[in-house]
Amino acid sequence: MEINSPGFWEFLGSVSPLEIMRNYLNDRHERRKDREYLESAEERRLALENLARENDVLTERIRIARDIGATDSGLAPLLSQLIYKPLAALDAYQDKKIIEGAELFRLPDERAE
Repeated sequence: MEINSPGFWEFLGSVSPLEIMRNYLNDRHERRKDREYLESAEERRLALENLARENDVLTERIRIARDIGATDSGLAPLLSQLIYKPLAALDAYQDKKIIEGAELFRLPDERAE
């Protein structure tokens, strides 16, 4: 009995170009899906971080204003600019019935304030 490795041309002939293209396209599709998922997750994470920073800045601005003696009526213009005007931007979406209602969901360990 004699065992020989297949010849170079025999091996090359057994590789299907269609199989190679199929594998390439499937792998490329999976890499793209992974990249899109990671990019969207990163985008969402950054957006949430920015919102958290904005909230921190707003809270700090109100605290500073109160520390120097601002009253509720004195804070009204600041609150209008930073809170009420952005909230009023939701009016158009609610009027078009894009936003139909809103609910506050709390995690089980959150206590009502």
